[in-house]
Amino acid sequence: PEPRSYNMKLNKKVRSSARKSALLHKFNNKEVKVIEEFSFEKPSTKNYQNIVNALDMAHERTLFVTKEGNKNIYLSSRNLPFSEVSNLEQLNTYELLKAKHIVFTEEAIKNLQKLIS
Repeated sequence: PEPRSYNMKLNKKVRSSARKSALLHKFNNKEVKVIEEFSFEKPSTKNYQNIVNALDMAHERTLFVTKEGNKNIYLSSRNLPFSEVSNLEQLNTYELLKAKHIVFTEEAIKNLQKLIS
């Protein structure tokens, strides 16, 4: 007996269209913020929490999107239950819809056009 695979193939155009639609929905509902690039010398959940508190998103599901993966930002955020960090290339529709607020860095928002097209 083989375990059944429930994977479902979606065409690239359908996936791209879903991602565009999710981003458009977030932009129209003003659930997107843009901040300047930041990084930590070492992982620090306290510093990351201070940034989240400054944006008034303390107890809401938040997605931080950076241009490239930053290990220290990821390590700082993984201890917080309502916060996720993703880089622009790994951004998917599920993460966009699951998050209440999306925070892009300036570099990520500049390169968002490549993701949308």
